[in-house]
Amino acid sequence: LDVVTASYDEKKDALERGAYSVALSSNKAGMTVLINGAQGKDEAGNAFASTDPRYQHTGATQSVGSGDVYDALTKLGGKLTDQGVPKEGRYIIVNGDGEAAIMASNKAIKEGDLAQELVIQGFIAKIAGFLVKTTNLVTGNVGEGASAKKILGVVGHPLYGANPTAFKQEPNIYDGNGDANVVGGAFVKGRVAQAYAVLEPKAFGLLTE
Repeated sequence: LDVVTASYDEKKDALERGAYSVALSSNKAGMTVLINGAQGKDEAGNAFASTDPRYQHTGATQSVGSGDVYDALTKLGGKLTDQGVPKEGRYIIVNGDGEAAIMASNKAIKEGDLAQELVIQGFIAKIAGFLVKTTNLVTGNVGEGASAKKILGVVGHPLYGANPTAFKQEPNIYDGNGDANVVGGAFVKGRVAQAYAVLEPKAFGLLTE
């Protein structure tokens, strides 16, 4: 009987945990900017106060209702076309409910039929000209009270959003054993500063229930 003993790499684990934490924080910030930007709001959820005319517009909102999500996305796509948004490269980022609606449509091109390079990039489908990604970070409602509708996804195009990295300090791994300030083990220190921006709110849109 062969016994395989897995060795625990403390430093590797610390690095992976640190990378996950940074990625999660960045993704949350990015999704907040996209969802609010599509509604003509800043990251804090307040209406843009800028006098720049591009910020006097909001993205389109389309409800799925009881119909096929393909029809709703076709309408959203048409509204993006009216704003001059290129068809190539359009995406939709959906939550679990949005994913279920898309996968239930017989007009969606599923993962097995997508080009391999798109699958590698994390896309799970394509429908009505939109490449589909999923996340549990798409949350919130459009409207208030009884008329509020749950957001299922946000559509957009990479040309109209920015994600600059201002500066980055490569992570250093420290051995915390013997350090009175930590409870032993290895830990990671690093620095990443990022900013997200919707450059053209009317080039984005929301899919609601």
